[in-house]
Amino acid sequence: LCLLLLATVPLPLQAAMVVSPEGLASKGSYFWSYVVAWLCIALCLLYSGIIFGWAPLQLLLEEDGVYRSTCGADDPVCSERVSKLVLLYTVGSTGNVIGGAPAGYLVDALGPRYCSILSGAMVSIGMFLLAISDDQSFDAFLPGSCLLGLGGMFITMMSMPVSFVLPESRRTLYLTSLNCLFDASSVVFLLAYQLYKALNVSRQTLFISFAVLCAALHVALFFAWSRGPSQALADVKAAELEDRKVEEAAAAAAAAAAQSSVTDGSGTTNPTQEETDSTDIAPKLSNPNRPPLHGKTVWQQLQTFEFFFAIVFLCFQLYRSNTYLGTNKELLKEMGDADTGYTYTQLFAASLPASTIYTPAISWFIDRYGCVGGYTLILVLGVVYNAVALFDSLPLQFVAFAAFTNFRAFLYSVHFIFLLNTFGSRTSGRVQGVISIFCAVTNFLIWPSTLAASSVDEENKYTYLYGFTLLLSVIPGVLVFLLRRRAWKIKQEQSQRAAVAAPTAKA
Repeated sequence: LCLLLLATVPLPLQAAMVVSPEGLASKGSYFWSYVVAWLCIALCLLYSGIIFGWAPLQLLLEEDGVYRSTCGADDPVCSERVSKLVLLYTVGSTGNVIGGAPAGYLVDALGPRYCSILSGAMVSIGMFLLAISDDQSFDAFLPGSCLLGLGGMFITMMSMPVSFVLPESRRTLYLTSLNCLFDASSVVFLLAYQLYKALNVSRQTLFISFAVLCAALHVALFFAWSRGPSQALADVKAAELEDRKVEEAAAAAAAAAAQSSVTDGSGTTNPTQEETDSTDIAPKLSNPNRPPLHGKTVWQQLQTFEFFFAIVFLCFQLYRSNTYLGTNKELLKEMGDADTGYTYTQLFAASLPASTIYTPAISWFIDRYGCVGGYTLILVLGVVYNAVALFDSLPLQFVAFAAFTNFRAFLYSVHFIFLLNTFGSRTSGRVQGVISIFCAVTNFLIWPSTLAASSVDEENKYTYLYGFTLLLSVIPGVLVFLLRRRAWKIKQEQSQRAAVAAPTAKA
């Protein structure tokens, strides 16, 4: 239903800092833009975060006898075998996180059309290696897992620029869908495991089928990009750069005019006609409402408050999110979940992809209240799940599950919408690549912080750990307050430019 809404439900776009795709409507390229969007949605649903559905894949590999030879006859699931399987997940998930850096750079440099070839090759080859590998004669499980994780991130990153060639009323819903489907893709291996068990479909048949489907979808995506959207995206990037040149030229002319200004008899400085004309640049811009960072170089953008906000907010919240994901099972176990047959642990795992159901609601909220409103809600949801986790009550954890599921959905959706709208189509991939590196480094702090909490008080370690993560909400809260002031200032400047441009447009 939420995917159908992408093409059928008109949503008013009221969030600030949004850009129109220049000239797309007149060129009639929306049809192929929608084709590209639907193909990217299918790929994200099937492959983008598939590596994070590791538990059923591990069961499939164990039952298929992978690494069985490392254990004795009396212990088929020995620690060495489990360690090798966990290593596959570690390499794959790390490849997915680290992959944001090269994927972001290549998407900006080559464009999503050619990056679709790379992502298709990586995921298809990764699936093919998982299909044909044998731990005795051809052990390629490790590179297969790495390619699967890395290719999944490439799919996510090359799908983001599609938003620039869609109508404004569909952008937020499209980006929200991508980020929700990243979590939803973790159930694909569960489907594969059910087919393996119920229908006796072999591992080779399953993964080769997934590889062929992935390759076919990427070939179709490359063709669809070539039918118009690729050129439309290039036009959007060119318009951003041209507007930036107009603004820089106007600023240079104003500076030169200020130096050569004429001083009258009263001692005041009167601007020259050149200065007056140079400051009125709004009519010369293709979009007077364009955000101020569009068209700037990556280095210029990295020195801004917006970049500082994006990297600090995401690093803090991602650390909190992954800490909860990594320790939730043990936390519930200490609350007595083992006595229920780990019912709460299973319900928590099942709740993560459920955010896909709320995609239209998430999109509506961001449209209605903007990115600042989205960031504010993320803070509230983060405090709720974190605070509830401090209470030793299993039934109460349902509240934490619901808050955390929506916390993750809003976190990724708002982040990428903010990233694309703030930094533009030319550089947002590279900006996200830099952010991904810092997030990966921050992610490694989970293990030592858990050890530190245990060293303080082993019995109450999760109280200290979650108390610490709760305190980490303070700094992002201050940054959201500052972002709200910054967004208000930008909106005022855009209103002034639009007022200047309006008479010219009417004329």
